[in-house]
Amino acid sequence: MTESDSEKIVKEIFEAYNRRDIDFIINNFADDLIFVLPSGETIGKDELPQAYSMLFDAVRDGKWSIPRVISKGNVVAVEILVEGTHTGEFLGIPATDKKIVVHAVW
Repeated sequence: MTESDSEKIVKEIFEAYNRRDIDFIINNFADDLIFVLPSGETIGKDELPQAYSMLFDAVRDGKWSIPRVISKGNVVAVEILVEGTHTGEFLGIPATDKKIVVHAVW
């Protein structure tokens, strides 16, 4: 897989975030994926559909973007920006109806 192929897949995954296409997102992750939640709890690929459903329900108007991509071979790192309104409970936090902005690196 070339650098451009790897970047293309990552960009397609983030387009799927904006479509709320959980199946597409998960099908592009490795079977042995370990995802670390903000709480520090870890979950596997089988638990991701429920986690993504909660996230997408909590921030229904969420817009995902990737301001920066760095890649070498099949390894890709992305700067992520998520903006939206906290309209549903997430990780035990009740809806606030406030705008959120989250910066992350994956």
